[in-house]
Amino acid sequence: MAIVSVNLIDTFDEWRVKTNNIGTNTGDLTTLTTTDKSSIVAAINELNNRTISSANDPTTSSNPPGGLGTVWTNTTSGEMYVCTNITTGSNVWINVGGGSGDIS
Repeated sequence: MAIVSVNLIDTFDEWRVKTNNIGTNTGDLTTLTTTDKSSIVAAINELNNRTISSANDPTTSSNPPGGLGTVWTNTTSGEMYVCTNITTGSNVWINVGGGSGDIS
């Protein structure tokens, strides 16, 4: 996204055109595929909740804030898991990296 610079010497109309372009460049919030369409920041935060970085593997009791499809990355081993079933105390995490060892 380009930086929009409004100068102190700009006329009101120049300022209006530049700031309207910010909205145009941001896009239509209704086209977001996230559940929270209230703002770009909310959508990014929702996506951020779908990824977890930890020095450990997930466990069956690891409850991901992003729900199903949450990606868990073990920063020590590099293994990656995706949550495919959410059941209290019996969550299922499928190893999607080069390693083995699903957690269920």
